[in-house]
Amino acid sequence: MADQHIKRADVVAFLEMVVQRECAVPERFQLDNGSEFISKELDRCAYENKVVLDFSRQDMPTDNPYIESLNGKFRDECLSVNWFTSLNDVRQKIEVWRNEYNVFKPH
Repeated sequence: MADQHIKRADVVAFLEMVVQRECAVPERFQLDNGSEFISKELDRCAYENKVVLDFSRQDMPTDNPYIESLNGKFRDECLSVNWFTSLNDVRQKIEVWRNEYNVFKPH
């Protein structure tokens, strides 16, 4: 989704997909305070599935160190070391990085 913003409906759809596909529903989602995470629909979906929405404090990267670490690695290892010639090139290089990160790097 290199060319799209995540919308509130995308977040709700993701939570609903996780609930439908997974054997175990997550106990909580850790979120920042982005507008895509603030909605009555997400509150309702989380409540109905007994998922706690755990919002980090604003401007406190220590509240979500794993995401901040991932964002830094993505920036340093993918975005800062590549020149992109097109949107398709961006998508391909991000997918290569994502695959290497998830398959070959222990975390």
